[in-house]
Order: sequence, then structure tokens, then C-alpha cells
Amino acid sequence: MNPDIIMVSDNYKNTLTQSLKLRDIAFNIGEDENLKLIVFNQKNTYGLEKEITGIEIINLNLNKKNPDSNDISIALSIFLKNKDFKYLCFEHSLKASETAGLTAGKLPCTIISGINRYKKGPVFTRQIFNSKLEENIIPLKKQNILTFYPESFKPLKMKSDKKEVKNIEINISVEKTRCLESFSRTKTSSLDNAEIILSAGRGFKNQEELEKIFQLSKLIPGSAVGCSRPLVDSGMLEYSRQIGITGTIVKPKIYAALGISGSSQHIYGMKNSEFIISVNNDPNASIFNYSDICIQEDIISFIDILIKKLENKK
Repeated sequence: MNPDIIMVSDNYKNTLTQSLKLRDIAFNIGEDENLKLIVFNQKNTYGLEKEITGIEIINLNLNKKNPDSNDISIALSIFLKNKDFKYLCFEHSLKASETAGLTAGKLPCTIISGINRYKKGPVFTRQIFNSKLEENIIPLKKQNILTFYPESFKPLKMKSDKKEVKNIEINISVEKTRCLESFSRTKTSSLDNAEIILSAGRGFKNQEELEKIFQLSKLIPGSAVGCSRPLVDSGMLEYSRQIGITGTIVKPKIYAALGISGSSQHIYGMKNSEFIISVNNDPNASIFNYSDICIQEDIISFIDILIKKLENKK
């Protein structure tokens, strides 16, 4: 028997819509494999039973009413333990990508994210460098976690064929947390309380250019300077200024993304800001999709002009 291809709908509040997208992906990448769909905490499964045809549906009922990404990843690791599956597939959204990453950490799997095309081989294709290039990936491990852009796959027209949903109870409280080390925070990060954050990205090439954002911050009361991960990795700024899923999560009144392209890791850390302004010389920068104001301009030229304007007002 061939290993399973399992689709995971982690959006338990809008399960049917997400499940239909995942069904289309399943039939595009799965031929003779056993197709399964996992959903969570569904009390009324009539729509799933009627619309999701040709796929075995499994409803995992968790002992938590509103499970988060970590809860779902724990439930998946419990359910999939010792099970033979080939692909565990998610929609490529912020929440689902977080769930996929957490699940990969609990299972012996590789993860391939942001897939927008598939061909036999198997070969999975995704866009890189702000969609300027494409990367073809051939999975080498037996079990893989995949995230897909569902809009890249043609919707399927299928006849309704009502089938029963298999319900399984999962107790996620068995997963324990162990504290390895504790420490106290000596001081509060300036990013935590700042109403305005000026965040620097790879548009700043050296320390001389980076100094301009601190000069700008001095002219804007209540502002603090943050950055994306590449500036920390390169040693240009300290880790305490890093914003994103591996840094600080911020919610300022105004967030200015200056020279930041907009990776999903960075977006996760600032997406709840009240108002987002982005400046980038690339018209296709991903950050523009999350911004209230988008400015296409060289970041250094933009800051030089803004500094002059603010200094003249004094």
C-alpha cells in the first residue's frame, strides 16, 4: 500500500473553504496514493461530508476549545506517530506556515514551503528572491511537510458524494513543557513601548547608511529603531532590535519598514501594527502587500530628504 498524502486544515473556524483548496492540491499531486484530510474540532461536518469527495476525512477533536498553532502541531505529532505518510500538506498562509514549522520540529520531517507548482518526479517549484527566480526542489526524505499557494492550482469540479467523517479524540495535555533555564529581563526593550518604530532592512548597505535611521529617529519623538534579521546576522545591529518570529513581536501605532523586502518571518512580528508605511525601491516587494502606504524609492535618498524636511521645521 502506498503511503498517505495528508492535507491539514488548521483553520477550524472556516474549515470547508480551506479544505476545498486543499482537496484541489491533493488531486493535483496525488495519483495512486491514499488521500486524507485532517480537520479539527468540527461539530457540524455535513458540508465536509458532502463536498470533499474522494478523500478520507478525519476530524481530530482536541480537549481545547480554541487551539493555537502549537496545540495543533502537538495533536498532529500524537496522531501521526508511527503512521506511514509521504506528504503532510498545509496552505501557505501565516498561521498554517507557523503550524507546519512547529509540526516539522516534532516529527522527523523536512519542510518545503511556498510551493506554487508541481510536476511528476516529484519536483516542487517555488519562487525566491522576491519572485525574481524559481527554485526546483526534489524531496530526498521519506516524509515531508509541504506548504502550498492554493491559488496556483486549478479548482476541480467534482460531484458531491456524501461520506462519513471519522472522529478521533486527542488529549494534547500529555505534552509537557520542561524549563531548561530561566532568567530575568534586566530592562524593557525600547521596541516594547514605542508608538513609532523605524525598522531597517537590507536596503542599508553599511554602518554609515545605517546611522541615518538613528538620525531620523532623533527627529521623531516617541520613535525607536528596529530591524529585520539580516542586519542582526551581519552584525550591523544587536539582536534586541530584531523584529520577527525569531525576534520581538511589536504592535506600534506606526510601523515604518525602511528597505525591508518583507519575509514571512518578519511580517509575523509586525503585522498587527495599527498603520504600516513601507519604502522600497522594488515595486514587487512583498512588504507592500501588508502596507497602508507604499513608497517606491531608494531608501537612502528618501531618508535624506525626510531628515532635511524635519530639520527645517525646527
